[in-house]
Amino acid sequence: MTSNDEIENLSNSKADNLGLGDINVPEIPSHIIFPNELNLYLRDQVQCLMFEKGKLQKKIVECEEDLTRCKCEITLLKSKLEQYEQLCAPNSNYANLANTYNCKIVELSKTLREKSCELEKYKTKCSKLEQTIVEFQKNDKEAEVTETHKDAENEDDSENKIKYLQDNLNFTKAKLCEARNINLKLKNDLKFANKLLLQEIGDNFDTIQKNICTAGSNWRGRAQIICDLQQKNNELKEKLKLYQDKDQGKVDLRKDDNKKIDALQQENQNLRKVLEDTKKKLDVLRARCKVYESESIMLKTKLSVTAEQNEKNNKIITHLTSQISDFHEKQNSTDNEKQKLTNNLEKENKNLKLQLSKEKCLLEKLQKELDMKISCIEMLKRDSENKKNASYFDSTNADIRKLEGERIRLVELTEMLNKRLENEKEAHFKTQSNYLFERHRAAKLEAKLARVKTEGCSTNRSSNYSTTSSRQFNTNEELENRLELANETIKSLETKLNLEKQERVMDFEKFTEILKYQTINSASEWD
Repeated sequence: MTSNDEIENLSNSKADNLGLGDINVPEIPSHIIFPNELNLYLRDQVQCLMFEKGKLQKKIVECEEDLTRCKCEITLLKSKLEQYEQLCAPNSNYANLANTYNCKIVELSKTLREKSCELEKYKTKCSKLEQTIVEFQKNDKEAEVTETHKDAENEDDSENKIKYLQDNLNFTKAKLCEARNINLKLKNDLKFANKLLLQEIGDNFDTIQKNICTAGSNWRGRAQIICDLQQKNNELKEKLKLYQDKDQGKVDLRKDDNKKIDALQQENQNLRKVLEDTKKKLDVLRARCKVYESESIMLKTKLSVTAEQNEKNNKIITHLTSQISDFHEKQNSTDNEKQKLTNNLEKENKNLKLQLSKEKCLLEKLQKELDMKISCIEMLKRDSENKKNASYFDSTNADIRKLEGERIRLVELTEMLNKRLENEKEAHFKTQSNYLFERHRAAKLEAKLARVKTEGCSTNRSSNYSTTSSRQFNTNEELENRLELANETIKSLETKLNLEKQERVMDFEKFTEILKYQTINSASEWD
């Protein structure tokens, strides 16, 4: 079997493996001999490609390990999230304990502040007292120093001063006793005057003050009223005496008339009293009717306000429940998309592994072909001429340069792809952390919504519904705003994830196309 037949068989086998049976490969002429330099160069290139292939395999293995590690972390985080949601549920014991502990902490912080304020006050007082003590000590020291100098000189003067001061003290004590006696006398006089005032005015001093304020200066005490009544009594007695002197004869006739008049007057007075009582009762009833009317108007307004607030709250609750259902649907869709993506990535990894195994087989076959070619070249080298070698060497140099350029381009592409992969990994990690944070926030908001719903149900039964419903409306509005913000952030994160996935798919497709094109070109050139 000749060398040409071997080369043809190798080329046919390689074309069958790569699916290049349709390409028309030109036959290598028998008079061409491959030089040693070209063979060495090709071997170096094969070794470089093998080395790069090993690097790529290592990177693929590392990427697979990272993928498995990320999946494990995702499962752990999901389990932790479920535990946290169970703990943070509104009906759980932990939430009630947290609320009680928060209340206790607030009370303790208040007491701590009060105690700290008292402590600071005492500290300021202590500092002031210390300053005064220091000043007193300084003054005492100065006084002791001055006294030591002046003891011998002023002993006689001090005795005279002590006598003078004792006399002054006795005089002031006597004056003090006199002032105390005068004070006691004045106190007794005041008590006596108060008693007289109570006898004059009576116990109800407040009503008398009001009467004085309303009537002005026309108020009179009991003694004045008694004097006036005595004067009127004396005047009436005198008038009676005059009438008795004039009408002694007519007394018998008029007695019956007077009795009748007195009876009628008493009846009239009784009727007037009854009339006044009925008028007072009427006024009281009118005032009560006005109060009841105002209260009924207030209650009607409150009822209308509460009805409007109930309608608003029901609308808000329905809107929020619809938003929550939409959010859950979106979460489920995103989870399904993630599962699909993971399945696709696993399939792509399997395909890549298969392609790598195929490339390994091809490289082994190529090595065998190279060995065969080297043996053929050594056989042909003995029978070749120098001119033909020179002409072929020029053509092979051009091919080698092309291959070098393609190799450099491939290396640059791999470096760019590695950098992009690292950047995308970092971005993916950031987006995943943001997604988890927003999901945590959404869970908190859902718990708050449940609490608000329970509070709304309880407040509908209470009488003070208006104040609580206004607060609840404000909290509902705040929760709506927070939910909308969370939904917007989640949508933006989802769009970023989709863009990153599309870019990765595009990069992967380009990379596979380049690899296929290079393998085809290298196979065609080697054939």
